[in-house]
Amino acid sequence: MYGLEGKRELIDKYMDRTLSTAIKNGVSGTINRNLVSFAADLIKSDYTQDHIDAVLVMHTLTSQESHRTSTLFQIQSSPLCVSRLLDMLSSKSRTDQRTKIRIAEIVAHLASNLRLADISGATESISSMIDPYFKKISTVDTNASILLQIAIGIRNNQQESKYLIIHGLSILAKLAINPDNCKQMYDYKGLFSKIMSPVKNKVYEIPDVYAIEITEKALEVVSMLVSGTDETSGKIRQDICRNGIAVNNIRSILEMEGIMYTKIKVPATKILVELYLDISTRANIANIAAIIHILMNIFFNANNESGLTKTAGTALARLAMNNDNCKTIMDFNKEGQTSVQLLIAMINGADHILYPTNVAQLLMQLCANSNTDAERARLTSVKTILHEVLKVTCNVGQIANVNQAGPPHHNQGQQQAANANQGAPPQHNMGQPAANANQADPPQHNPGQPPLQAQAPVGPQLVGGRIKSLATFLGLGLQICKKLAISAAEFDIALANIPLSMGNFVEKLNDIIEECKGHSVDSLDGKAPSVDYLIIIKTVTNLCEWMMHTKPDCITYFQNKGTRIKLQHALKDMIELELGMLLNGSAGAMENYQTLSTMVAAAGQIMEPNVHQIQHGVAPGPAAPGPAAPGV
Repeated sequence: MYGLEGKRELIDKYMDRTLSTAIKNGVSGTINRNLVSFAADLIKSDYTQDHIDAVLVMHTLTSQESHRTSTLFQIQSSPLCVSRLLDMLSSKSRTDQRTKIRIAEIVAHLASNLRLADISGATESISSMIDPYFKKISTVDTNASILLQIAIGIRNNQQESKYLIIHGLSILAKLAINPDNCKQMYDYKGLFSKIMSPVKNKVYEIPDVYAIEITEKALEVVSMLVSGTDETSGKIRQDICRNGIAVNNIRSILEMEGIMYTKIKVPATKILVELYLDISTRANIANIAAIIHILMNIFFNANNESGLTKTAGTALARLAMNNDNCKTIMDFNKEGQTSVQLLIAMINGADHILYPTNVAQLLMQLCANSNTDAERARLTSVKTILHEVLKVTCNVGQIANVNQAGPPHHNQGQQQAANANQGAPPQHNMGQPAANANQADPPQHNPGQPPLQAQAPVGPQLVGGRIKSLATFLGLGLQICKKLAISAAEFDIALANIPLSMGNFVEKLNDIIEECKGHSVDSLDGKAPSVDYLIIIKTVTNLCEWMMHTKPDCITYFQNKGTRIKLQHALKDMIELELGMLLNGSAGAMENYQTLSTMVAAAGQIMEPNVHQIQHGVAPGPAAPGPAAPGV
């Protein structure tokens, strides 16, 4: 019976309670009764054993994939049930450790959808979960070093206590997806200090599997807390940098050798990038060139764990939004090959590599942020892979790898869409104008914001890695065409190498527009507006305009294939999404912003049946490109 076969007493209790309800209220009163509603009734009881039984039922059902979603929905629909579960986690509760661990695993499933401010005492209860060894180390011999005290504290703790610490930090990481929760966590006295304690005290230097996992989870929480663009995230970034100890310790993690440190390098990398992108804390990241060198070695090492490689690639692309960092990346050399040569070779073998989107993302940023003729000359060889880039864009030999790493970071999607036609990277407090129509890394949704409007899918559905690779490769293709000054003849050669005719290529672009229609909310989770589709449509529009300027003879193809009408329909689909993004975006991010309607109008004007333009082969030129901005 749902995994409760060995719990005869519990099954008997369920049957007895159900029978009693039927006798008291009639059979109709038990029609909708199930194990979850039975557990919800038990947890409202005044008896401790009923609470323990309720947790056992809920944990058993949420541990089974076939019952998890419906069970979590029923639990979350009862605020009293959620509140009671969190009360049982409190240090004041007399609940046994094993039951607390079960509760922690249930709450971990719920956490990304919880709002701490709505649940009295929730922050206190979760904070108490990560107390055990932090409190006990203070009682150890004061002559011992801090690190030794921590090591003794961890080893002396029962296994259940270690699990509670790890689960508590995991719950905090999921809660931190919501910016409101970040503020609650940072404002709660002593909680942030406890989260940072494993980093400040170098717990990761203890040769203990639990010490490493505790550090990993703590860093994951911190990486979420520093990723926002709101005031709280800014304060947290400054707090971390205040005395320099935490920053130096995080940086030292990247230099540690050994496979056991792989997982903690992932969140450590994300934190350092966020601190660098914030102008107010950038000065605390000394010698960024050395960090870039470490990340380059990680990215080009085929033996590294995939999550670390992807994180390094995304970090490098974000750092490459700075022109000086672009030069550092291009100066990298491995076994006689430059970074550009290595990246080109990887794109040429894109069907066989694991991280094509990360490679394309980095190449796109190098093209977008190379500002002088000398810098662009170093990228001339990138022109040779235009056909490979367009091949992926057109879904010819599609690359289906999903190249995302890590949990979603809040507010990234809004920032990314705001720069979809601009040049300023989504750096914290930058306030710099932006200038281009592409993004590299498809943005991640902001679960702290409600969806604007879920629309029924109209065209074929873009799913998984296709969304991510399409947004990135479109961006790279446009950057190659614009920044590396692809000629009409070079573009024709690239199409021939796919091979595709101009008419077929225009049809492929139309297909992409159709695929994006009706998808202003990510159909994979539906939790919040997805900016992926807005980025794709803006990039396609920009590419169409570039093509008509560079190759006026292709205007007829766009006219005959009805591209103008398709773009106008896509604009209607995206208007609410873009409006919501504009309303929630920061003033700096919106500076010089060009709306999709402006872009579609400009491209559509060229596509209008205009005899004078077509006969004379004249098309107004698109705006000069600027650097694109990926998310983490």
